[in-house]
Amino acid sequence: MPELGNTGVILVDLEPEDLIFGANTRVKHNIVIDGKWLGYYSSGELQYSIYFDSQCCVSFAAIKIVSAIMNYKIRLGLLSKSNLNWLKENKYINDKGEFDASERFTGAMSGTTERGNSGRKVWDSIRNHGLVPQHLCDWDRGRDVEYDKRFGAWFRDIANITQEAKDIGLEFKRRFNVFYEAVLFDTESKKEEALKHSPIEVFIPTSCKYKGTVQQYCDGTIGHAVSRVEYFNPKGYVPLFDHYIKQPKEEGNERFIRRVVSNYKYHPYGYVCTIDENHSELHAEPFTLIKQHNISSIYFYGLDKLWHGFDDMDILRTFKGKYKKEEVKYVEELPLNMSFTLSKKV
Repeated sequence: MPELGNTGVILVDLEPEDLIFGANTRVKHNIVIDGKWLGYYSSGELQYSIYFDSQCCVSFAAIKIVSAIMNYKIRLGLLSKSNLNWLKENKYINDKGEFDASERFTGAMSGTTERGNSGRKVWDSIRNHGLVPQHLCDWDRGRDVEYDKRFGAWFRDIANITQEAKDIGLEFKRRFNVFYEAVLFDTESKKEEALKHSPIEVFIPTSCKYKGTVQQYCDGTIGHAVSRVEYFNPKGYVPLFDHYIKQPKEEGNERFIRRVVSNYKYHPYGYVCTIDENHSELHAEPFTLIKQHNISSIYFYGLDKLWHGFDDMDILRTFKGKYKKEEVKYVEELPLNMSFTLSKKV
């Protein structure tokens, strides 16, 4: 793909209600690393097909950031058993063991047009509409479906998003609280500090000339969204994760790295992400309780329409009620809609 003038960025000014990194008390950062995020990224994906460019670079960059954070939490065992099991059951985690959410879902739900979208609208959609697994809202980059040649209107049309996808997105939102903050690039130290907590979505020009494989500074028009995965590379460039193949001679995710000089041009601000688990109550009272004969575990019916074992999740921290032994219904077999099953016999 050639360098394009605008691959989907609409630049907007910050609003008074926007959360600013380092200047608000609402967000409690729960990750601190050395600022090197590439190893946590899910496999790179192209934002274009044979027939059209999706103009969804803002969504692609944002979801790759969320994926890196979720992969970090999954690898370090920082998610509750219930939420991790829910992610696995609903196939948010792909065959490679990577968190994999649909860019098409977020692109449509956030109102992306043929001109693209703003960072605020995309992140606001992730926060309020949630994310869905790739398989629920995927696309075949080699298939000439109806409308494909008309600026990818089919890809971005919210009418093509199923109610099933919208519902599971809202369940993701109920389980995970996604915060986004604008990072002001008035000092280099802010970029370095922000990268300890999250990759940074940045907005850049694509027309600058190359010296070898490294793109040089120019005062080009900003029209593309990527994510910064490291403060500086020992090889002398800043690595930005892209959605086009930038290093065809490399392998794996290194193929998607846009290498730029340290003084490359950025929009005056970018975005970072923080994800918390919502430990809200999954149960309503009075409880609906079941138990198998000769099995110790008791299960309750949750507001998510799944049966949960009391010892398979963090429900104990929210369990405020009490139940009586005679209120438990004994069953021969457990229902199919189980969040998790235990088999410890008494």
